[in-house]
Amino acid sequence: MKTLVILSSLGFLGILSEILNFKKIIHKIAIVGLLVALGITVTEWDNPIPMYFYNMVSFDNQSVAFTAVIIITGILWLLSSISFFDDEQHIADKTTLVLFSLVGAVCMVSYHNLTMLFIGIEILSICIYVLAGSKKSDLSSNESAMKYFLMGSFATGFLLMGIAFIYGASASFDIEEIKTYMENSPKNTELVYTGILLLTIGLSFKISAVPFHFWAPDVYEGAPIQVTSLMSTIVKTAAIAAFFKLFTTSFGSQTGTWEPTLTWIAGITVIAGNIIAVFQSNAKRMLAYSGISHAGYLLLAVLANNENGGNALIYYTLAYSISTIVAFTVISSVANVKGNTDFESFKGLGKKNPLLVVATIISMLSLAGIPPFAGFFGKYFLFESYLEKHGVELIIVALVGSAISIYYYFRLIVTMFKGDSEEIITLTLTAKLVLIIGIILTIAMGICPDMIKGGW
Repeated sequence: MKTLVILSSLGFLGILSEILNFKKIIHKIAIVGLLVALGITVTEWDNPIPMYFYNMVSFDNQSVAFTAVIIITGILWLLSSISFFDDEQHIADKTTLVLFSLVGAVCMVSYHNLTMLFIGIEILSICIYVLAGSKKSDLSSNESAMKYFLMGSFATGFLLMGIAFIYGASASFDIEEIKTYMENSPKNTELVYTGILLLTIGLSFKISAVPFHFWAPDVYEGAPIQVTSLMSTIVKTAAIAAFFKLFTTSFGSQTGTWEPTLTWIAGITVIAGNIIAVFQSNAKRMLAYSGISHAGYLLLAVLANNENGGNALIYYTLAYSISTIVAFTVISSVANVKGNTDFESFKGLGKKNPLLVVATIISMLSLAGIPPFAGFFGKYFLFESYLEKHGVELIIVALVGSAISIYYYFRLIVTMFKGDSEEIITLTLTAKLVLIIGIILTIAMGICPDMIKGGW
């Protein structure tokens, strides 16, 4: 709860920075504030009073862990995105929007009431809509924002209607009361089944799972690189955490209703995302389809429907977020010099830019699930939790998808060593710091996976 107060206060401080004329340092204040928020979050572990706001918000250990993942990602993102705040005229606006997006994300991982879930989604979404269109002179950025806004609004309609149906059946927005209703043989089965289906559609859109992924490639490609990085990490982490909490808590007894559908969605998402990524010639768009395939892996935790699934999901989102932040930091650095993110822009860079190459190799190998990096153990923990209650069919599909992904991840690495390039990519101090931290964390999580996963 204290974390939510600190993040909200930082957001309001961002607004005041414009009025009180200290906007030039608001970015640094935001980073320091997030570090403080991370420390406060850690102290809330085993919180004896986890419920707040008339039981609308719950800061149990799982919520605290997801909150920590979001804040760590936010700190790395702010450090890697200094160039995004170069425009002094809008630095306060952008910083404020980013901070409030974190507020929305924390609401999504700590809700105990479907009303708070909806509020969190709207806070997060509205901030990202604006950030996606923050390059006002860029037609692609404007198009990205408009597509995201229209599709996001449409998905929110499904989500809200699903919440209404569940309320109509159970007469409650509280996820524990809904759970009790579901366990006692619900009478209004038509309302329940329709509500679960609509919530599945709405939340699948937020994590860009097939067939609700169609917005992601265009939006990711058109938005500023830094905003794409934000959408790929914090938005996806918050959405899958909300998905997991709702379906394993409230609908855990109704697995026969939603499990077959979600299994097909997960399997198709893994295969479709990876296959389409193979044919991309743009690194940014390739990572967009990669993110779609990772949504399929994340759904394995929801299907696992057990405590190990939650623990695996926390580990996986942290590993995925760190690797993705590192990958986008590399792409942003190259784009600043080359002017675009096509694969051709990476040719020959491997011979003159050692840190860039090491960061690219480790992030790509981790995303591909190659040992001994964090991404491998993230997938292993997800597969392990899923197999506790299910067969191997979906795991085989996931392994095939992982094998396909190796091709396009290695393609970027190989491209960096093709041809000759005399250009040296100049990295800012903060970009170097992010790459080094990302490399260390990815290796450390791979070397000591049980220590980290066992921590919660």
